[in-house]
Amino acid sequence: MGDRGDEREAQGALPNMIVIGAMKCASTALHRNLSLHPEIAMSQPKELRFFLKQDPSAEALAAYRSHFNPLAPVRGESTPGYTRGSVYPGVAARMAALIPEARLLYIVRDPIDRICSHWRHLVAARREPRSLERCLDDLDDNPLVDPSLYRAQLDAYLPHFARDRIYVTSLETLRVDPVAEMREIFGFLGVATDFVSPRFQNAIHVSDQRGRARLGATTLARLLRIKRLGTLRSRPRLGPLLFTRQPVPLPVVSDPLRRRLEDRFRDDVAGLREFTGAAFADWSL
Repeated sequence: MGDRGDEREAQGALPNMIVIGAMKCASTALHRNLSLHPEIAMSQPKELRFFLKQDPSAEALAAYRSHFNPLAPVRGESTPGYTRGSVYPGVAARMAALIPEARLLYIVRDPIDRICSHWRHLVAARREPRSLERCLDDLDDNPLVDPSLYRAQLDAYLPHFARDRIYVTSLETLRVDPVAEMREIFGFLGVATDFVSPRFQNAIHVSDQRGRARLGATTLARLLRIKRLGTLRSRPRLGPLLFTRQPVPLPVVSDPLRRRLEDRFRDDVAGLREFTGAAFADWSL
């Protein structure tokens, strides 16, 4: 019995559900909510980033499979980079080639709010010294803007996945009524919809309130071969040394910039509303 269990664990499995994004839209909280369901096994760590690779090796595929329990009815991972098509092209095609029957979850939020949160994330990590205004001088092919073009990101998946394999939710919906929305998601995934956890009520948040990295934090992460600086925050001794307690404030979006952003997003938001049938009534446009 033990040998058979070890063999299954070594072989692993492929996922049949992926949270494809978007960045700074509470995908971490969604990942956690999903993991609470007894029929769903979510990967640890959350972001495996496998489909960002152009030509993964056999060893990389074996390592990827090892993160998933073959006995779980639903096996998933969550990588917001999967909907950053301008930075990582070809993700949808690679995903469809390996897991064509997978179901995809896409969590979004007000596109302008997402940009502000993304900018604050970069500033806190000392990866962006410019003001938000300077970062948005040009809105075309802009790495801050493109992840908020949700319908455009979905369009990369539609040639490869049927519409009924894609479910779009929003941070705002999960904040208003997480229990009802998780039941909708569970129904989409084909698992029991009557499962409820008290942790749904306080799980939906966005990790915006974290302090700025201190000078030298990035260098230390590189020396420790840590790809994501934020993973050092939770270390009891390193976290306080590497990060301040004072959070980076949200930027103030000037009226002229807001009008430019609204013009840029208007058609894309209309396309997302058409795709989902949802109103996104809490959004600013």
